[in-house]
Amino acid sequence: MPDDFNPLFEAATVRYGLPPYLLRELQRLETGESKNPVTAVGPMTDQGQAQGLMQIMPDNARKLGGNPFKPAEAIDMAGRLSRDNIRMLRRYFPDKTDEEIERLAIATYHSGIGNVRRAGGVPNQPGATKYMKKYDEIRSMRELNPLYAEEMAAGAATPYPEPPPAPQPEAQPVPPSKDAPISMRSLKFLMDLFNSVPQAPETYPSDTLRRMRGQ
Repeated sequence: MPDDFNPLFEAATVRYGLPPYLLRELQRLETGESKNPVTAVGPMTDQGQAQGLMQIMPDNARKLGGNPFKPAEAIDMAGRLSRDNIRMLRRYFPDKTDEEIERLAIATYHSGIGNVRRAGGVPNQPGATKYMKKYDEIRSMRELNPLYAEEMAAGAATPYPEPPPAPQPEAQPVPPSKDAPISMRSLKFLMDLFNSVPQAPETYPSDTLRRMRGQ
């Protein structure tokens, strides 16, 4: 998926409160193998042909008021459809976990909410089975490979981020050694002390002088 579409996936994911990988993986399922995913057209069905990057059916495109051949509109429509599907799935399957609902949302995008509801899960149909097998392969790659997960995440700037710098150990103070050479500062102090001229008693302060004389 071109990086130019990352902001579109991120915006739709945030706008409709979707799981972070859902729209990206739907696109991989729908048009990931197409040479021209933006202009891709699906096989003819009773409802017409799925169209564009996210393979939106004509009826849904009319209801949602978007152009499936424009990536921004296609991704937004897929986001709205997925949000509505997840809301219905939570109502029909209140005991399912978030992960199970997410997987059913993928199945619903392919098979429709009616078929998923009647089947009580993924429909036992060849097309649905093949679709979900492919989804499970994509998800397993994301779970096993952090770099792939980073690439699939909505809004990822690059699939291979620079690793953080390794922490540097703190410098430990070096205890003084009795054999260590004397520093120049200490040497100067000792020389000044040795060369200093002692003051005569008369120059001492009066109280110090009295104490020296025992008064």
